[in-house]
Amino acid sequence: MSQGQGESTALKVQGIVAAAVSISAKIHAKKFAHRYPFWLFDLFCGSGYNDKADCIGSPIAMLREAERCGVSPRMHCLAIDPSALARLSANEAIRDRLGKDVFLHHGDNRLFHAQAAVIVSGSELAQKAMGIALFDPNDSRISLESLAGMARQLPCVDIVINYSGSAVKRVNGAGGDIDDLNELLQAANKRYWLIRRPIGKWQWSLLIGRN
Repeated sequence: MSQGQGESTALKVQGIVAAAVSISAKIHAKKFAHRYPFWLFDLFCGSGYNDKADCIGSPIAMLREAERCGVSPRMHCLAIDPSALARLSANEAIRDRLGKDVFLHHGDNRLFHAQAAVIVSGSELAQKAMGIALFDPNDSRISLESLAGMARQLPCVDIVINYSGSAVKRVNGAGGDIDDLNELLQAANKRYWLIRRPIGKWQWSLLIGRN
């Protein structure tokens, strides 16, 4: 199920860039500049381009903004759809960076937090690493285990959630069982939240959790 991509995806990407990556990357740049990586984890990365909305996808938008802010991004993208990863790997903004500062992973993100901590530990202390972990599924189904794991393993990495209130209400109203917003926020366990007013008929809201 894919909700409202044409009407809100471009705004969503702009919000991720302006409110999530930009603020955190500028803080990181003042403290560390290029001494440590600025970590970008896109847990539902997609193909890097949204055909319905005719705009770039979150991996490319985040990568460009992080570089603009004066940090050295290290991006790890995860998708369960191998065809999406194939398209992303062929994107001109990505292909020459693969294996250098961009890495693609195929599989379920539910347990990726353990792997993420190991990856980060190869460069710095996982407990001190800064960056963004983006959770942006089309259907708002996010693993509480994945959220809690990322928050626990990488406590200084901001958690960004894109959430469709209307989609969750419709699915759960028809007998489904998608975790509601309160459950997601509890699992993410962040001290401060910046929450954008919902947009569009699907009521997409961007939530940014920081410590």
